[in-house]
Amino acid sequence: MIRRPVRRIGRTRLRWLLGTLTAVVLAFAGLIVSTDPVGYGLPFWPFATNADHAEGRAMDSFLATARAQRDVARLPQAVAGEAVEVLAATPGGVRDDSVWMRVRLHLPDGGVRCREVIVFNQVGFELTSRRVDC
Repeated sequence: MIRRPVRRIGRTRLRWLLGTLTAVVLAFAGLIVSTDPVGYGLPFWPFATNADHAEGRAMDSFLATARAQRDVARLPQAVAGEAVEVLAATPGGVRDDSVWMRVRLHLPDGGVRCREVIVFNQVGFELTSRRVDC
């Protein structure tokens, strides 16, 4: 009887397996992030489009306005303008030092997007948002 040696996974196969698994996980994460890159804090290529870049700039301006106002209750009136409509606002929506807003953003390419935005005033100002249907 001839015994065959027990075959072990080689280092090359292991590297290919780990590389393939890593690529699949990264591709899946990219798909998830590309659904709302502004909400995930990644408004840059390859995840974001030009409309996402415009949304990101709007969120940055909201945060800058909140820092300048130093009062989140006055934020909805301060951010409303030509390209931004504040559809609804609730000061103290989550906590006393926060404001919840539903905004409609008019994008440079003629599109329209809506977001729910919460601005907190904790140690510094913090903004979270998510894309919603208009």
